[in-house]
Amino acid sequence: MLKITLNCHRNYRLEITYTETAVAGIGFSTALPNEAKLPAQLPWFLPILAEKMSLYFQGRRVDFDPIPLTLTDTSLFQRRVWQTVRKIPYGSIANYQEIADSIGKEHGARAVGRALATNPILIIIPCHRVITSTGKIGGYRYGTTRKEKLLAIESQRIQLVKE
Repeated sequence: MLKITLNCHRNYRLEITYTETAVAGIGFSTALPNEAKLPAQLPWFLPILAEKMSLYFQGRRVDFDPIPLTLTDTSLFQRRVWQTVRKIPYGSIANYQEIADSIGKEHGARAVGRALATNPILIIIPCHRVITSTGKIGGYRYGTTRKEKLLAIESQRIQLVKE
C-alpha cells in the first residue's frame, strides 16, 4: 500500500491509501501535502480523485463511481453497510436503523454504527450522511463538528438536533 497526502481545498487535507489499481483508504490528515515527493508514475485514478475531491469541498455534486475501490480485510456485513450508504443521495441523510432495515437487520442499528466507524474510505462511502433516528448527529471518527461541516457542504436544508 502506498500513501499520499493531498491538499483538496482550503483546510481540507486527505490522506489517500492506494494500490496500483484502486483506492484503499481516504481519511482526513493534518500532515502537509507531499506533492514534492510524488512518484513519477501515479495510478490513473489519483489525479481524477484529487480533482473530484477539490470539487466536492467547493460544494459541487460529484460522481465518485469511476474511482476504483478496494476493501480488504473487511466483513461481508461491513461491505453491505457501506454499499447501502453509498446509495444515500448527495445532500440527503438516512438513519442507522434505516440502513439496518434495508440490509435485513431489524435490530442492527448499533452494528451499522460500528461498521460505519470502521469505514476506510470517507467521502466516497459517505458515512457522514447517517444520523440517529431522533435526528441527532451521531458519531464520526473525525468528530461531530467535522461531520456537521460535511453535511453543510452538501446541503443547507438538513436540520439536525443538537445533543
